Amino acid sequence: MSSPTKFAKRYLQLMGLLFLVYGLGYTFFPLNLSEVVTGGILTTPSSVTHVRATDGGLNIGLGLWLFICARRNVRLGALGLMVVLASTIASRGVGVFLENHSNAYMYIFLAIESYLLATALAVWYKVK
Repeated sequence: MSSPTKFAKRYLQLMGLLFLVYGLGYTFFPLNLSEVVTGGILTTPSSVTHVRATDGGLNIGLGLWLFICARRNVRLGALGLMVVLASTIASRGVGVFLENHSNAYMYIFLAIESYLLATALAVWYKVK
């Protein structure tokens, strides 16, 4: 196995772990995490359920998908990660622009997501 492929597998495993932990956090602690990240509170049972499903379930699914891709198709995993990160950056950017008042976490997340997008692009490019 070539060095770029070995690095790409480890990268996808690390990203999978990151998304899995993030998703589990939102699945089991949606009230706490939402308040810390957004500065607001979830006020209805449906809002808590929705956050568990979207911030929790979707991130758990992505994390598991990245683990699968690390074993079976590294290039596809990197491509999928790029698509998810690019759409997240675009949607967060729209929110920051339209709401015209976001807390520091939104800008920190934009920076982290942009960095991760660049690294996913590098992994995708290096692995043939």
